[in-house]
Amino acid sequence: MTVSWDELQLRFTYAWGHVLSQELGHRDTFHGLDRVDFPELHQALASFGPVDQVYLRCHLDGTLFTQNGRAKFRAGVTSKCPWCPSKDGFHHRAWICPHFAACRAHLTPEQRAVLPSLPPCLVDHGWPVVVPEWDVFVRWLLQDHGFCRMSPVEPSVGSASLRLELFVDGTSAWPREPKLRFAAWAVTVVPGGVGTLDNQLLMGGYVQGFCQTPFRAELTAVLQATIWAVKKRQAIRLWCDCQGVVKGFNRILRGRAPKRNAPHSDLWGLLAEVLQGCDGLVQIRKVVSHGDLGRSTGPLEDWVYWHNGLTDAAAEGINWRRDPNFWRDWLGLRSALEFHRKLHRAILLVLLNTSRMAQEGTQRKAVEIMQPVPPIVEPPVPTEWKIPQRIVKRYGEFNLQALHSWWVAWGPQMMQGDRPLTYISGVQLFLSFNLHTGYAGPRCSNKTWYSNEGDVPEKARKRWGDRVKLFLLMYRNYMRGNGVRLSQKMSRPNSSAVAKWVICYRLRWSSEMVDHIDKCIFSQLGRQACKAEDLAALDATRTG
Repeated sequence: MTVSWDELQLRFTYAWGHVLSQELGHRDTFHGLDRVDFPELHQALASFGPVDQVYLRCHLDGTLFTQNGRAKFRAGVTSKCPWCPSKDGFHHRAWICPHFAACRAHLTPEQRAVLPSLPPCLVDHGWPVVVPEWDVFVRWLLQDHGFCRMSPVEPSVGSASLRLELFVDGTSAWPREPKLRFAAWAVTVVPGGVGTLDNQLLMGGYVQGFCQTPFRAELTAVLQATIWAVKKRQAIRLWCDCQGVVKGFNRILRGRAPKRNAPHSDLWGLLAEVLQGCDGLVQIRKVVSHGDLGRSTGPLEDWVYWHNGLTDAAAEGINWRRDPNFWRDWLGLRSALEFHRKLHRAILLVLLNTSRMAQEGTQRKAVEIMQPVPPIVEPPVPTEWKIPQRIVKRYGEFNLQALHSWWVAWGPQMMQGDRPLTYISGVQLFLSFNLHTGYAGPRCSNKTWYSNEGDVPEKARKRWGDRVKLFLLMYRNYMRGNGVRLSQKMSRPNSSAVAKWVICYRLRWSSEMVDHIDKCIFSQLGRQACKAEDLAALDATRTG
């Protein structure tokens, strides 16, 4: 059996669960590891911040300390849960102990209903498993569909010595979702040659194997067209809109052997074998992908765009023309993936929140050590803070009054005192402002600033998290109007909840102030904010 290098790597990835199962299968909470879905695990972990990932990896490898584990190697330690009379353990903390009930509150009734049927490796450690629907659907991708299917009508050409014009194309549905992808290809012929518009479907088929990408579909079309030409000793010119396929094909024509351990090496190897001893029989040309007839620069481009569009439509038609049972299984897989991905994320949040709650206090020390601030010349602090009159017209009296009241209450202790300077992000400042004033912050549209959301044009209304820049712009001008220029730097802020490099300001925030803002973020996201989308999704009005 011959498989592509891509598929071999994927098979190794899924088979690695059997290795883990042999090593950890003796532990009850790791049962089910032989069905681990590593691509899903990597995708899920990527959405968490670095500190959150430390907690989750401790769950995944079973190194998170619980009392029943400590009792096995430490004298004088019992296996009793520190928060209730029951025996401690991974499953107990995540799903039974009443002390962590709030960490499970986000699960829906549907998710809670399926928990008893899930393997322990998923429920207690966060290892996702391959859904049964994937096993059913993948059989459609692996089977041979009469590969390739020829047109019942052979193209009519006057002589085999005349070079025949063939257009090739490949397509893939759901290109960004590997598990739901399915691909097909098509080869069309122009019997009348360059300048004629008659286009006939010569052959087409489905891509076979795990790797259902547009590139592999395009390469399959080129391979099948070449095989057809060599068998018939028919000179052809291939027109292809994939730059990578064209370059690879020309490298083979120049005598360079394909790499064995490279993507699609099986198809490249077959193509090299077919082309041996066929000098000049097959040529290939690059076509602009999805070229617009209205933007062509001449008759040749008109002709190329016309036939490439028809070939693209032929490949699309083949791809979507499938057995009704195929669609039944595909829809079942799509539904299962949507449900189980949400379920897996909900389980990871349970494990993460219970870990953070149990280890509360240890994270703060780690973050503060990571955020040293070099000595700087501190800016002079005015004896009295005022609203600069020159910016009132721009930002509005109400917006500046809210900013002024917050800064008079909290600003002096952020600028003066014995506490060390630390990096504070704009999001933390905006949350502090909102929690103190109860005001959701300024709004702006076409350089006009508003204090009431109802006055803002509908298209200009932004989420709370998207207005941080507006707040900081007003804040910096307020500070400059008082003769203070804060030192700022692109850095990771002193926060266990914000795991993203942002513009930070050197201020004297106490650990209590940092913790309070962190709790507001954790209460909304349930995890670290590690992307711009996470920060934009925040809303201080939901924290109270």
